[in-house]
Amino acid sequence: MKKGDLVEKVAHFKKPVFKVSDLKFWFPQEFELKTSIRRLKEKGHIIALRRGLYALKEECFDIEKVATAYYYPSYISFDSALAKYGIKNQGIYGVTLATTRHTKRVVLGGIDCVYSQLKKDLFFGYMLEKGVYVADAEKAVLDQLYMISKGLSFDSSAEWDLSGLKKGVLRQYAKKYPKAVSLLLEGLL
Repeated sequence: MKKGDLVEKVAHFKKPVFKVSDLKFWFPQEFELKTSIRRLKEKGHIIALRRGLYALKEECFDIEKVATAYYYPSYISFDSALAKYGIKNQGIYGVTLATTRHTKRVVLGGIDCVYSQLKKDLFFGYMLEKGVYVADAEKAVLDQLYMISKGLSFDSSAEWDLSGLKKGVLRQYAKKYPKAVSLLLEGLL
């Protein structure tokens, strides 16, 4: 299998991550698939994210895109989104995501990815940015407050900068959450 053929297939199927089964489907004539994978890894064309799971090695590896594709549906939220929007100024050492599936922690390409389960009726308020689903700022705040209210996060929300947020949107979104989240929110505003 040639690098160009692989890149073409990945681009055609729009798969930021792919499995060995995808490679078998795309290249049925390839008898020595393990050898081809090993060679592509050695030449730096692909990266092994986990056993049997790969991504193209590009100039700038986008872990957020890989993480949202790996465990679907999911979107970037909690600490990662709060840091992205400048609400929280602490360094983040992994990627935090919301999902409707079971809570899960995995290491993808050497980076810790934490997926936290939200009920389906709380799975809203995100948008697609450059191929990555990301919570809007107000939703990320409420997602984090929700985890705090459940005792699953011990974040100090007193240090957050909420000055750029839309208070009306926060209150509107908060109506969908349990009452404890609204009480925490009002304490911040």
